[in-house]
Amino acid sequence: MEYSEILDAIEALPLDEQDEISHLIQMQIIERKRNTLAIEIHDANQEYSAGTIKPQSVDDILIDILK
Repeated sequence: MEYSEILDAIEALPLDEQDEISHLIQMQIIERKRNTLAIEIHDANQEYSAGTIKPQSVDDILIDILK
């Protein structure tokens, strides 16, 4: 099924069902972002434990970014 067909199918649904689909998609997006963040935190903790990275002040981070 193509993207436009999916949109057409959703548009044909009653408004309450469209709202439910919208809510479900938003919840899936939130969950995926949460999972991505959890992986990034886990990776950062491993790097910190391994000594690959060290704590820095916000000013030091900004200096590194702006170089």
